Amino acid sequence: MEPEYLPLSENPSFCQILRLKTILYNSNRGIGRIMSWLVFAWKLCFLNFGNDSPDIVIVSSPSLISCLAAETLARKAGAKFVFEFRDIWPDSIVELGKLSKFNPAIWLLYKLEKRAMIMSDHIIHTMEGGKQYVEAKSGQGKKCIW
Repeated sequence: MEPEYLPLSENPSFCQILRLKTILYNSNRGIGRIMSWLVFAWKLCFLNFGNDSPDIVIVSSPSLISCLAAETLARKAGAKFVFEFRDIWPDSIVELGKLSKFNPAIWLLYKLEKRAMIMSDHIIHTMEGGKQYVEAKSGQGKKCIW
């Protein structure tokens, strides 16, 4: 599978960005979005960089499903694994009363979030209090960068 590399500024050797195409979906609440996450994670697991492996693999929430694939890719490439979270879901879904914390899908998302925090080399958070959130969820607050 050939990834599509995006054009960069004058210094392409600094950082290369690639885009993996997935399926299109119409609703953020539909099965299409979840299928897109699964397709992305599947494609990510099987990327082959040849001799040009990444130094860092950064995965960003909300697609916690892709964390496993990014962790696998980082391990395969001998790269650092960085987990960025931008919001506190699945907690937000539970707090809004949309689903119970005992829902199997929510339970799985909690497990994926905790695993990403534990297995990552660094954690980037985009909100005040993120370090305390990570510490409470996984004991990994020392890895946090805001």
